[in-house]
Amino acid sequence: MSGGDYAEALSRFVSGDRDPTLFDAVLAADPGHRAARLNRGVLRHQLGRDADALADFDALVALDPDDAGARFNRATTRLRLGRTAEAAADLALAAAQEPDAVDIRVQLVRVRLELGDVAAALADAEAGLARADAAPLHDIRGLALAACGRLAEAEAAFVAAVARDPALRDAHHNLGLVRDDLGRPDDALTAYAAAAALDPADPEPRFCAALARLARGDLAAAWPDFRRRHARPGAPEPRHAHLPEWRGERLDAPLLLVSEQGFGDTLLFGRFAAAAARRAGAAILEAPAPLLPLFAEVPGLSVTDRFTGHAAARCGLPDLPAVLGVGDFSDLAAFPASYLAAPPARIAHWRQSLGDAAGPRLGIVWRGRAETRTAPHLTRAIPLAALLGALPPDADILPLQPVADPDDARRLADDPRVRDAAPADFADTAALATLCDLVVGADSGPIHAALAVGAETWVLPPFSPDWRWSTAPDTTPWYPAARLLRQPAPERWPLAALKRAVLDKFR
Repeated sequence: MSGGDYAEALSRFVSGDRDPTLFDAVLAADPGHRAARLNRGVLRHQLGRDADALADFDALVALDPDDAGARFNRATTRLRLGRTAEAAADLALAAAQEPDAVDIRVQLVRVRLELGDVAAALADAEAGLARADAAPLHDIRGLALAACGRLAEAEAAFVAAVARDPALRDAHHNLGLVRDDLGRPDDALTAYAAAAALDPADPEPRFCAALARLARGDLAAAWPDFRRRHARPGAPEPRHAHLPEWRGERLDAPLLLVSEQGFGDTLLFGRFAAAAARRAGAAILEAPAPLLPLFAEVPGLSVTDRFTGHAAARCGLPDLPAVLGVGDFSDLAAFPASYLAAPPARIAHWRQSLGDAAGPRLGIVWRGRAETRTAPHLTRAIPLAALLGALPPDADILPLQPVADPDDARRLADDPRVRDAAPADFADTAALATLCDLVVGADSGPIHAALAVGAETWVLPPFSPDWRWSTAPDTTPWYPAARLLRQPAPERWPLAALKRAVLDKFR
């Protein structure tokens, strides 16, 4: 096919023609036509035909292995296909071929972070900055530093990024995140406001600003933007969205309360379920099955793990405080801090099964849900051996969470203080916590369950905790009975302080 035919195909492509066969005739006549191969690959990628696009980019790399652009395009397609490690290899070669290309370097660092290769990501970011003092490179270096738990350095990197390009929305947003992680929600709000001003349609900065306001106690201002969680990229559609939203009125049919997010969120916001049921007349809670026996004891509340009946309106559990008028921390006093109760039959079963304890009975929780590649300042996993080592030799220890890790199971089995009391669901967890003299552990669903039933509980949150653990030194308004033992630095769990405090308590 003639060059004129390629020019015609290119003109149609540039004009917006997305016919998937646009460049086929050119390539049938000349399979080595690199420009046609490139444009067909881009077109196929745009049309979501990634396997076909990859074939074109494979051919381009075969035609010229030193073509950094072809490798970059192939990496982008491989990422869409979930072939992340291969994409990283392409990007590393492309960065070596074009070391001054900022976009290639930034994408390489981003992919390394996705793979959890934090050290290589940081090295690549710094190699890029050695060649180009570019705002996107400072921004991506900040992300790599944050992934290492080096938060103060990450903040400085994001400040450098916005100084070089005040219009770089991501850098403002990332600056807000790291200031939140450093426990400075007021400063975070300034950065989130700058990000939101640059992209008013993006829900993310406003949602994160809501979390910062929740941490500082400005609840009334937080709730409207807290609802933007549903508009975030990748957020699931609200369940039962066909029902009208409840605004706090009396209803002539039950109100459907819909749990969201994790077990801990359901337990935290479950504090408001009884009040909602009273105001609406009756309520049904749709929540994960392991929580249902615990919530079944709430007056006026029916429970199910899959609602299929009739309801007059719906309300997501996290929206209940706003609907019920919780505008600041002082308003929480109207809602009982101990608002759930373990089923009496479960308590009786475990009391008989466990018998009496010779020493203090301690419930332990050492990790939240399974974590992968969690940054040091965000990890919720306390080393089990270290936690056990902080507890008294005469303690009667009850694990309050399922034991999934074989190493954890062996360590527990080898410790004569640990009882075989694996909870089957959260009703068991609550019953066991009720029988404990003290519960200690990491931020997790079982810890929320212990607090919800009024068990004395000491919480070891991450270095950068989420909003519910507030910014006070050792308390949180959401759980007045909780005592918080905070980390002085990422992954420096305060186990020596815990050991002293437990010994003092049971002296």
